[in-house]
Amino acid sequence: MENKMFNDIIDSIINNASDDEIEIIREKLNNHLINHIYDSNIHEELSNNYDSSFCPHCQSKHIIKYGKDNKGNQRYLCKECSKTFSSITGSLLSYTKKQPYQWFEYIQSLFNGDTLARSADIAGISEPTSLLWRHKILSVLADLTHDNPVLSDTVYLDEKLNVVTHSGKHMENKEKQKRGMSSQKRNIVCAIDQHNNKVIQVSETGRIHSKELYKIYKDKIPSTCQVVSDSLRSYHKLMKDLRVK
Repeated sequence: MENKMFNDIIDSIINNASDDEIEIIREKLNNHLINHIYDSNIHEELSNNYDSSFCPHCQSKHIIKYGKDNKGNQRYLCKECSKTFSSITGSLLSYTKKQPYQWFEYIQSLFNGDTLARSADIAGISEPTSLLWRHKILSVLADLTHDNPVLSDTVYLDEKLNVVTHSGKHMENKEKQKRGMSSQKRNIVCAIDQHNNKVIQVSETGRIHSKELYKIYKDKIPSTCQVVSDSLRSYHKLMKDLRVK
């Protein structure tokens, strides 16, 4: 289609559209642009950092390249189990029909401490899907623990205390029974050293205690490290137990 004809059609649509229709057009264009940016960046990042030396299904190293998908991403075939896979296999984007920008908005909402219902509204998904996504994200974070390195030199500690794992109605009923720190919230604790090595762990519900922190970090933070944290009492006890500065 020639540019002039295309521009004439766009002008005709805009000139005859109501304010509500203009807003719908604006939102759809904005979502399309955002999704294109996130989709390109996410797939590029996954491809650049993907370890294609083994099959994610059976861990066999007998794999070959097997063409590309409709987005240009390299696919692989395992000669042992005959299954195919790509750089997004096993990631949050596996088997999802939702757009990358919806995941981005949902993850932001999750770490803002929103309820499942609120996160669902923000991301444009149903509440059952919201529950599924929340547990999938926490599961991925928990899996990161298996590859956590031993930290060195200066280590920075922090935590996120407001990741809600139940529906808004459930939380409202709980709040009537108990004020203060909710026992229905999960903690995500993180340590990062000056070399950008990270330890990430999803902890138990409720307020985090020094005993749990010690269990997480005892084999990850040597006594030779210098630890930087906030004024949380549990951190002071942790540093004493780890015998670090």
